[in-house]
Amino acid sequence: IVDENNLLKKQTSSSKTWVMFYSVFKKGIKIAYSTDNGKSWNNSENTPSIPNLDPESRDPKVFWYEPTKTWVMLIYRKPGSDEFEKGFSIYNSKDLIHWEYKSHITGFYESPDLFQLPLNNRKNDLHWVLTGGNGNYQIGTFNGETFTPETAELKFEYGKNFYSPLTWRTSDDKIIQIASLRGAIYPDMPFTGQMSFPCELSLQKFTEGMRLCRKPVNDIELLHDNVYEWKEKNIYPGLNKNILSGLEGDCFHILVSFNIKSSDTFGLLLRKGKEGMGTEIIYSVSNKVLSCMNQNVYMEPNDGNINLDIIVDRSSIEIFSADGKISITNNFNPEPKEKKMMLFTIGGEVMVNSLKVYRMNSMYDPLKKIKKK
Repeated sequence: IVDENNLLKKQTSSSKTWVMFYSVFKKGIKIAYSTDNGKSWNNSENTPSIPNLDPESRDPKVFWYEPTKTWVMLIYRKPGSDEFEKGFSIYNSKDLIHWEYKSHITGFYESPDLFQLPLNNRKNDLHWVLTGGNGNYQIGTFNGETFTPETAELKFEYGKNFYSPLTWRTSDDKIIQIASLRGAIYPDMPFTGQMSFPCELSLQKFTEGMRLCRKPVNDIELLHDNVYEWKEKNIYPGLNKNILSGLEGDCFHILVSFNIKSSDTFGLLLRKGKEGMGTEIIYSVSNKVLSCMNQNVYMEPNDGNINLDIIVDRSSIEIFSADGKISITNNFNPEPKEKKMMLFTIGGEVMVNSLKVYRMNSMYDPLKKIKKK
């Protein structure tokens, strides 16, 4: 966090103090600070900021609560021996050094996060969202000391690798979330980790109630290269009906809207090759189930339509649908030479209302597009 008032390190410099809270195994929550905009860091002599109350304590999340002019910290804890007691503890502080316990929420595991969002973008209808390590969340109220849920624990992520999502608030008041891909494997690669694509969060009202929605940040457009586009195209069963037959590559952003019509099953086949069968994204009309790599989620059509927002990277597939209520995040390892794509239907025709396939540039060379923007 940025210590705007330089509470932790009293100084007269105009440079604000950056403060980092982190957990050390079996030693509690620690503090480090920087007075040179993150170039160097010092461990505070006042640590640990919270004594190690139990060996499980970890994952601090700190933010400013304006109504009471108080800093709030959430940490994952298991206060007793009972597994059912594990959850998130809430602490308050006026000086970032001395923290007072306020309340505890059971039912969540690791990586606490708590943030406020307007419902349907109405600034006078604000709600708090609490998330845990697996991405599950509750919507409720928060008074600076206690979170009171208004919903049951809800789910938006149905993939096999999404974990430990955390958020930050941008200067234009957007909440952006990013997660790690836990359990992912990268054969023959010089790295062993990956983050999900950053998503903007919103809170929307549906017939079933309030739901947290995610969509890739608009700045994904900075990475767009050539676009291939189709509209109002009827697709029939058969291998020779693939409208993507001439398109090959390994990094794409795909925006597609299907109308079910008479199809039994339809979808996309990604990274197909001579030896590999590729990876399927399938929608079963009879079961109303969206599937990818054996990860399944029930999803009702919207007026007979299925809309998908898909990010295909060299080692991951991220799928967003149902106005952002549903996502599937999976790690995959196609052979480098397998770069074909296929759009298919089985048992009947499907209408492609619209389809845009963008080739994606590397995010490590975005300067040209940023300057253009």
